Amino acid sequence: MVVFYLFYSGGFNAVMFVMLGELFSPSMKGLATSIATIILWLSEFLTAKLFFLWNDNLGRAGTCYLYAATSVCALFFVLLFMSETKNKTLAEIQEVYKHKVPVQGRSNIIELRE
Repeated sequence: MVVFYLFYSGGFNAVMFVMLGELFSPSMKGLATSIATIILWLSEFLTAKLFFLWNDNLGRAGTCYLYAATSVCALFFVLLFMSETKNKTLAEIQEVYKHKVPVQGRSNIIELRE
């Protein structure tokens, strides 16, 4: 569990806050960061709570494989849905995400708030 949190804190956890700063306009950053932080903390709480349940039922190896599978799924999500934002302006980044496939026929949150 400690090893998982060490890699998680230096990886996906940190990347989320970097991406939030790049994806949303200044008028949206407060709300978006608040929602993302709540979701992050809830997922970390569930990870810590479920670890002992999974460890009892799946064993150490099974629990580690489950965490590894979750990390692989997260990696594929990032590779498929996250665009490179290096050396791009906020307007360029928002333009890239305007053309992503909308969820249930709705525009993304950036377009809804502006």
